[in-house]
Amino acid sequence: MEETPDAEYLARTIGQPLSLAVAEVCIVQPADPIEWLSAWLYKYVDSAEWLKAYKREQWEKSSLDGQSKRQVLIQAQKESEQNGLRISSCNYLSTLKDDPFNLWKNAIKAVTTFTGASAVYIAAVVEPVWEPKPQKEEGEDEEEAESEPTESEGEEGEERDEDEDKAYDSEEEERIAEEERKAEEEAEAEAAAAAAEAAEEAAAAAAEASTESGTEGETDGETEVSTDEASTEAESEKSDKSASIEGETSAEGADAEKPPEKPPKPPRPINYKKFICKYMAASPNNIFMCNKEMKRKMGPLTFGVMEKGLPELHVPNVLYRKGIYFFGGLPRLGAYYVAPITLPGTMTYPPRVVGLLCADTLKFETSGSGDPFKPTETAFMQNVAKALAHAMNQDLLEGTQDIDTITPPLIEKIKTKFKEIKVAHRQAVKKAAKELLLAQKAKAKEEREKEKQKIKDAKAEAKKKREEEREARKKEREAKRKERQDAGEELEEEEEEEEEPEEEEEEEVSEPEEEEASEETEGTEEGETGSEVTGSDTGTEGDTETETDGETEVGTEGEEEEKEEEPEEPESDPEDWGEEPQEEGEEGEDEEAGDTETAETEETDAEETEGEETEGEETEDEETDAETEASETDGEGTDASETSGEETEGTASEGEEEAKVVDPEVEKKKAEKKAKAEAKKLVVKERKRLAKEGAKKIKDKEKEIAKLERALQKAEDALKETNVLMTKLEISMAKGDAIVKHHQLLVSTVMDHMLELKDKELKRIKCTPFPRRRMFRVLKALLYILGHKKYVVDDWIGARVLVNADFVNALKSYDAFKPADPVKWKAAESYIEGLTGKKLMKEAPFAYLGLKWLLRLKKLSTACAHFTAIKTKFEAQSKAMAAADLARIMCQVHLNVVKGELKKMTDVEKVRLEKVAAEEAEEAKLKAIEDAEEAARVEAEEAARAAAEEAASAAAETSEAETSEGGETEGDETETETEAEEE
Repeated sequence: MEETPDAEYLARTIGQPLSLAVAEVCIVQPADPIEWLSAWLYKYVDSAEWLKAYKREQWEKSSLDGQSKRQVLIQAQKESEQNGLRISSCNYLSTLKDDPFNLWKNAIKAVTTFTGASAVYIAAVVEPVWEPKPQKEEGEDEEEAESEPTESEGEEGEERDEDEDKAYDSEEEERIAEEERKAEEEAEAEAAAAAAEAAEEAAAAAAEASTESGTEGETDGETEVSTDEASTEAESEKSDKSASIEGETSAEGADAEKPPEKPPKPPRPINYKKFICKYMAASPNNIFMCNKEMKRKMGPLTFGVMEKGLPELHVPNVLYRKGIYFFGGLPRLGAYYVAPITLPGTMTYPPRVVGLLCADTLKFETSGSGDPFKPTETAFMQNVAKALAHAMNQDLLEGTQDIDTITPPLIEKIKTKFKEIKVAHRQAVKKAAKELLLAQKAKAKEEREKEKQKIKDAKAEAKKKREEEREARKKEREAKRKERQDAGEELEEEEEEEEEPEEEEEEEVSEPEEEEASEETEGTEEGETGSEVTGSDTGTEGDTETETDGETEVGTEGEEEEKEEEPEEPESDPEDWGEEPQEEGEEGEDEEAGDTETAETEETDAEETEGEETEGEETEDEETDAETEASETDGEGTDASETSGEETEGTASEGEEEAKVVDPEVEKKKAEKKAKAEAKKLVVKERKRLAKEGAKKIKDKEKEIAKLERALQKAEDALKETNVLMTKLEISMAKGDAIVKHHQLLVSTVMDHMLELKDKELKRIKCTPFPRRRMFRVLKALLYILGHKKYVVDDWIGARVLVNADFVNALKSYDAFKPADPVKWKAAESYIEGLTGKKLMKEAPFAYLGLKWLLRLKKLSTACAHFTAIKTKFEAQSKAMAAADLARIMCQVHLNVVKGELKKMTDVEKVRLEKVAAEEAEEAKLKAIEDAEEAARVEAEEAARAAAEEAASAAAETSEAETSEGGETEGDETETETEAEEE
């Protein structure tokens, strides 16, 4: 029989249970075998499943037992490794030195690693941070003046004011003074008792010391002191010589064994009520805790650890305990642990808590388990706190062990150096004052020499001008004398009249030469002006002494010559003579109007006296023009009368001669004479115009010179005033410079000592978890001076990084001449106000030097600001002095140029006048020649006319005689008449 796959499947799966069921049915033989078979099969299946599950359970149980044993072994191994790592980490923490922040960072990392803490933070137990009172501004509301409220994340709240700080300081000082007083009283009582006992012992031991040397002095079992002190007290109480000798012998025997001293009284514990907890380090997820503060009223449970001296505090669930402060604002589920970092006490100072190691498991949405700490975890955190205390104690001991040895010699050295600097400064000030006085005297002497030289130069120039004027007048007199000699006049009286002005001038010149040098400045300048004015008239008459006289005579000379010459001019048309003077008068009026306008513009700049002189001069010019016009009019009348006379004679002769024909040659000569007269008139008019223009230009130049001289005098006065002010500023600058150098030397002296202690003091500051109040105030002031912001200065975590070698170098390179920010200086002064050096000496020499440096720097900055202000004034005054000197130089140059132009103009005018005089003389000669020729011509004409008349009469007689004869002789007569007329 072949097997099929279905049969194999059934045999493999249900074959055995089915065969067993059928066998059971056969054995039992139930009434309903099918039902019984199905029930048996169901039971079989249930039993098989249970058995299978049981076997599986047994197998799993056996496997779990082996795994649990293995896990226990692994866990034990891990625990041992963890304990080893914890111990090694604690040992490592105890070796870290010189940087508490690095120590705290590693401690937080260790606690976070080996415990289930979700947040770890370390707080420093410090004095309250001192802050100056905010100054209330004017008009500021009370709400704005109040401090800002604290944030919900746990800012400190209200700051301690200055009164509380002073009260706290006074309380601490009273407590320390009370302890010292009690200690002194106890020491005195013990010393008195010991002295009495020592005296008794010395007396008892004196007998034994004589027989047994080296024996030990025993006491009654009470407190003993050294035998040296006993002998000293015995000598003070007993004055006899024998007692002192016995005390010395007992001292020799008691040196072998010293009795134990009485233990001192333990110091009083520290009162932590006035301290605060300032969180200085935290785990990365709780960095917001840094720089937060907690006072006693905020966390009494935490402060109870310090006040009660508890080794640790573990709160399994903070929700069930009061006195817990939540910096996050809302209570949370979890555990809280605190371990104090306690430094061991000494004989004079009790154990003190310098910090707190805090951890919690507060449950948040993303962090924290909320479970309590395990005993192993709390034990580890306590060991970490002990390691931190050990490391910080080493740093503090190393940082404070040499303060007492550094401070006294440092202070003495600074005082000695300051004294030397002050003495040197006084000597330098005296020396500078002496040198300044000598310099002022030398400068005054130089100024006097310059003034004397200036006066001498002015005298020499005035003398030179007087010589030139004298020579000019001499030449003029010679010329006049020569003219008068030619004219044949007597010269004696005129020479005497000419010599008189010279004597007057010599007397006038000799007067300023007799004045003193100190009073000649103003007189010399006036003399210069006067000499220049008189020198400008060299082209006029020699006897002139003022401008107006010279100008008038220059104008009138030509007019007088015209008056003399005009009647001798040839005949001209009266109508032409009547028109030209009218035009000349109009031109004169125009020129006078121009002169008036010029005078009006100049009167606004000149003084009143000059205006009056100008008006007088214009009046004289008008009078001169009027006289000139009158003389011209007279000349014209004379010419007209002569012309009319000639015309009358002509008409008479014409009447006598019947219908005589006009000769063209005569008319031509008359026209030439008329043209010459007109040309001469134009020449005279041009000469007048040139003379007037020259006089006006000279007068304008003289006015300009006077104006420039006034401007020069004004510039010199301003220069003198500026020079006086410059001298005062130079003295102030010298004093200010000496003061600045003195303060610079003091500041550099303090800085040298700071650099000397730089490495040691910076290391001490770096090892400080949080600086003392006074030291922190000085450091804040220094950081403010260097320009750091308030949030940087107040944060010691960041500020401590800035206090390094570069910090000291920045202080050294601080420029006191740079304009200081008043806000920064005000903030710095608010921190150091009221500080004294006594307590700073004991706390930190670097802070003491920093305070000295700040105080000296403030004085230096004030001196520099004062010196800078004086220097600015001096520079401005120097510019003003340079401008005044430039104005003086420009005025002097312009004055010299104008004087040169005036001299040139006067010389040109003089040459022109000489030329005009020469031309007039030549014209006079030519006129004399022409007059002689004219007279000869007139005589010849008269002779010719007489001859013609005689010839005419003879011809008439002949014609009458020959009339009878006929017209034979008519042609001869005509020829004769023609010849006569030609002759």
